Amino acid sequence: MSEVNDALELSGVIAGLRAELEKAQEEGKGKEISFGVDGIEIELDVSIAKSVEGDAKATASLEAGDMSVLKYVVGKVKGEFSISGHGKYEKVASQKVKLILSANNQDGTKTTLSDNKPS
Repeated sequence: MSEVNDALELSGVIAGLRAELEKAQEEGKGKEISFGVDGIEIELDVSIAKSVEGDAKATASLEAGDMSVLKYVVGKVKGEFSISGHGKYEKVASQKVKLILSANNQDGTKTTLSDNKPS
């Protein structure tokens, strides 16, 4: 499997979410009102694009001495032929991922966004 630079990794998304929840818990300490977390829904839409480009050029030249065409002397003949082209191919793959997580403390109790324990 090839590595894609700057890819969005699921572990990074979850680590960021975990850090935000911990920050919300810390900011909620000592507050009169607390909020519980019943579940967390994450939906990611991931697209990867690959593109390939190419250029090609061919050149041919011809030089001949005295030539006679239809009994006429033409003299020296010199010619050059060149052709070039450019092509591009692009493919985009898209995938949607949806996760439903529960938020629990280390002891298995439901997470709240303060230090108040549920009754």
